[in-house]
Amino acid sequence: MDPDDQFGTKKTMLKLGLAADYYAVVCPTIARHYIKRASELHSLAGWKEKPTMKFCPNCATVWRCDNVKIAFKPRIKVNQRLKKLLERSERNKPLSKLQSKYVSLYKEGMNRMVYECLVCSKKSIQKVVGRPKKSKQVKPGEKKLEPSNPTKNGTKKMKIDNTLDKKVTNTKKKQAPKKRSLLECLMNDRYNFQQLIIN
Repeated sequence: MDPDDQFGTKKTMLKLGLAADYYAVVCPTIARHYIKRASELHSLAGWKEKPTMKFCPNCATVWRCDNVKIAFKPRIKVNQRLKKLLERSERNKPLSKLQSKYVSLYKEGMNRMVYECLVCSKKSIQKVVGRPKKSKQVKPGEKKLEPSNPTKNGTKKMKIDNTLDKKVTNTKKKQAPKKRSLLECLMNDRYNFQQLIIN
């Protein structure tokens, strides 16, 4: 596709999207028509990137706060079944379609937003970027745990390394801050604001 044609198509899609946003409140059927037309242009252009989830892919209803329910599905937690499947996939053993889908969902590590359209009552899922994993780092003042020799029954006990400095904790309880009246708070904030303006 020519760059000029791509620019024209994008411009048309943008105009159709803006018109659909405007007509979503006034006349939802016209808004649906504009959205379907924009999605047809998107598919004809052959673009791989998906449009943002502002409308239902099934009934093309523009989503507003009163016609959509948004929920958050977190990443799959590792359980015994998933551990076994991960081990099997690492050893290149064959998995069924359902098992391979389950493993791929975990490996992708994505959180998912679930949009439930209240007009057609169908759910659509969009992948969202998850948080990066936190690395465990030992700070200089913290205690390190080292495994000692195993005991008779086979379990290992942990012993604390005493070479690091111990922090002395204060045994006195902290006093609650003094409660101030509303007038005192306002006067103090006003004084601070005036100091900011002067500086």
